[in-house]
Amino acid sequence: GICRDVTDRTLAEAAAQAAQARYNQLFEEANDIVYTHDLQGYFTSLNRTGERLSGFRREELYRRRIFDIIVPEQRDTVRQMVEQKMRAGEGSTQYELEVITKDGRRVPVEVSTRLIRKEGKPVGVQGIARDIRERKKAEEERKRLELQVQHSQKLEGLGVLAGGIAHDFNNL
Repeated sequence: GICRDVTDRTLAEAAAQAAQARYNQLFEEANDIVYTHDLQGYFTSLNRTGERLSGFRREELYRRRIFDIIVPEQRDTVRQMVEQKMRAGEGSTQYELEVITKDGRRVPVEVSTRLIRKEGKPVGVQGIARDIRERKKAEEERKRLELQVQHSQKLEGLGVLAGGIAHDFNNL
């Protein structure tokens, strides 16, 4: 008979399983959308946050392309970015776009993507998308408040000018 010590291999397999479990938990519990798609744009993975935000189940999105859930006016831009990334082999890129949910709502997201390579050749795209609706609302509110302040300053300046003119007439 032959006897072989497989302790190292068993420990390595257990460590690999633990690492995979940690990765799966991180993937599923992330607050941002984590997804992948192939070079044709078909989704290959999506986490729970992606399901919750889009309203689609994973199985529904796996039959769709990334371009199907992007607002029509931004689809060509996204195609060009993917093509440019393929040609240039760029690292990570960040941009903003809007996705269309299952119920037709538009949701602004900030996306960071990078190419997935296998044996040096691109095979897909990995992305992380953050829902930025709250940030957009805060920016709009800030702009609204700035306009109110500017309007108040104009009225204040007009009041000072009118007061000065009235004072001059009184002195005449």
